[in-house]
Amino acid sequence: MCYKWACLAGLHHWDLKAQGVKNINRHTYNKQFEQRYDFARVSYPVEIRDLPVFEMANSLALNLFTFDICDEILPVYISPLNYTDWKSVNLLLLNCSEISHYVAISDIHRLLGKGKNRRRLLCYNCLQTFPLSKPDASGDKNKILNNHVLNCSKSKYQNVKIPSELSDGQSQQLH
Repeated sequence: MCYKWACLAGLHHWDLKAQGVKNINRHTYNKQFEQRYDFARVSYPVEIRDLPVFEMANSLALNLFTFDICDEILPVYISPLNYTDWKSVNLLLLNCSEISHYVAISDIHRLLGKGKNRRRLLCYNCLQTFPLSKPDASGDKNKILNNHVLNCSKSKYQNVKIPSELSDGQSQQLH
């Protein structure tokens, strides 16, 4: 059932913060939102193949992340419905031996260590951020991200790491 409470916390974290709630993942605070969504199509424990069914039943874009062995954030499931008018929810899947647990991600930029980049747009496929653009003639202010997503979405999701400094023996050209 942690999946249900994590989804509700992720969808309504601003509502809960406005109510003064400190721990948005506590299910007692999320019961008030339970009837707004269709969880009947979800079987527990929730598997990744169940996520698109839940998205379509509730008109949501759901993104699921986890940690790898080096404690890096990795995308597990990225919704094809991102960058639409549908509401997005980001979840973190914690795995410990045979036990898994879902928690809501209320601020993906803080989790990724990019907290100062709040005025930037995120590509969910590669977890890179892009600046907001000035609107073009069509009114599109996400032009840089949209161009990037066209190419990036052709690949499997990943977490791209760009080296900040090159060691003495490394080439200056990055391919």
